[in-house]
Amino acid sequence: LNHADPGSLLATVADAVRYDGLAYKWNVDPVALVDTLRELDYPAQVALLDVVERFWSNPHHAGTAETLAALIGADHILE
Repeated sequence: LNHADPGSLLATVADAVRYDGLAYKWNVDPVALVDTLRELDYPAQVALLDVVERFWSNPHHAGTAETLAALIGADHILE
């Protein structure tokens, strides 16, 4: 990802969906995912990129929805 350009998140995800089949690995609707990312305004793109960076840089992440929710302070929504 290009950290200076939050819009690069859309391109990275679209490529991962198209070429690597990652939407199926993570069990998400690829069209809905790309459409949702495309609709984000700039501040939302920056916030999402921040969460993604923190998630993947955490050596203790378990790659779960619970870990991601905890990183953004939304773990209460999974209870």
